Amino acid sequence: MEFNKYLSYFKKPAVIGLFVFFLLMALTQYLSYQKYLILKKEKEQQVLDAAKLAKNTLQTSLFHSLSAAKTLAFIINKYGVPDDFDAVAKALIASNEYIDAIELFQKGVITHVYPLKGNESIIGYDISADSSRRKEAWKAIEKKELFFAGPIKLKQGGIGVVGRLPIFKDGFFWGFSAVLIKLPTLIKALGVNPSNDKNFIYQLSKINPDTKKEEFFFSHNESFENENSISIDIPNGEWKLYVKSKNNNLFLSI
Repeated sequence: MEFNKYLSYFKKPAVIGLFVFFLLMALTQYLSYQKYLILKKEKEQQVLDAAKLAKNTLQTSLFHSLSAAKTLAFIINKYGVPDDFDAVAKALIASNEYIDAIELFQKGVITHVYPLKGNESIIGYDISADSSRRKEAWKAIEKKELFFAGPIKLKQGGIGVVGRLPIFKDGFFWGFSAVLIKLPTLIKALGVNPSNDKNFIYQLSKINPDTKKEEFFFSHNESFENENSISIDIPNGEWKLYVKSKNNNLFLSI
């Protein structure tokens, strides 16, 4: 008797409607959450793909810088400092749109630079006597490979990075062949607009060797600390590339 009473209660249209409502709500919420997870994974993959593409584009550009520095180092090792340094450096820059200047160091002193115009102030500059410069120069010597210092305030004005390749003669350090890349050129080499891309926002950073604090290349104030962004290392200069999507409203789209 009691059982029939409860059974009749559950047969009421309002109760059935309420039951169906909660059943459908649970089902749609579950399906929506699964859809959210799928879209989230797709979005993460898109951001990762964008970061890898930017990294590969930048590293390809930096590889050409390495080629120019190695060519100059080979000439120095084989023939000594060329009398026509300007002609050699001009040819190297002409074959690489991502180099703004080529420098030659003997020990830590800059002895040659091309183009000279606008860079006159750095001739005779001794980076070994500058505590803000010598640490990253020493890294290049330790690694025996091209290493990019910066971003730094350039003596001749502006912000840029300097890639120094150590030159060794008879096993002893002789100096550096170096390439200078100004910040606008570096952004161009990255192949993206850091703050005005249609789909993604980019940032490039590096730990300052003196202050041990992370410094950022690009001037926008976007935060990259949430789950919608990723970071990827670029070893040539111990840089970190951050990328995040501009469209993060997955819940609203669902």
